[in-house]
Amino acid sequence: MLELSLRPCRFALCLLTVAAFGCGPAELATPTADEIEALLDGTFPRAAGLVEVRGVERIENRVRARAEYAGSDVTVLMVAGESAWIVDGAEMGGSVYTTDQLHSIGDTLALLQGVSDALAVFRAETGTYPSLEDLVGLRELVPDYYSPDAGFDDGWGNGLRYRMQEDEYTLTSDGPDGRGGTTDDLFLITGPGEETAGSEE
Repeated sequence: MLELSLRPCRFALCLLTVAAFGCGPAELATPTADEIEALLDGTFPRAAGLVEVRGVERIENRVRARAEYAGSDVTVLMVAGESAWIVDGAEMGGSVYTTDQLHSIGDTLALLQGVSDALAVFRAETGTYPSLEDLVGLRELVPDYYSPDAGFDDGWGNGLRYRMQEDEYTLTSDGPDGRGGTTDDLFLITGPGEETAGSEE
């Protein structure tokens, strides 16, 4: 009698286990490099096609994808959802960023590029870059070369820094911490026929 009474309980326990875990994150296959790149393109449209995944490591329901973006090494962090993988953040330059912070970084890199494009047109028409630094110099671009609606604030609400030295300039965002000269700064350096973007390491 005891053995018979235990069997339904064991059967019910098995059903509960399947219901709880059978279709959960553990069932998701480890994503390939191409699948991760496609997910990143959809999550961060501004960076579409610019991230190259070099390697994928899975630990239980988390994935670490080694990649390159804008000349910098980045580790994309992903977590398994109920039916798909989700971008959870990234490690860059020794710091960890949330998905929201990554969107701000993308917006800031787009801003740096937009201002750089305006500076290139300014130089082509005037023969030089603005000589004054920071926002005073950048405001020389408005309105003929740069829309006043676009502004010069980065993704965290801080103004860009602009430095001119001979025939080369540097545009810098203070990054998520809002302090200049730290490892999370974003920068763009341009000289004659040369342009470099990245983050401080």
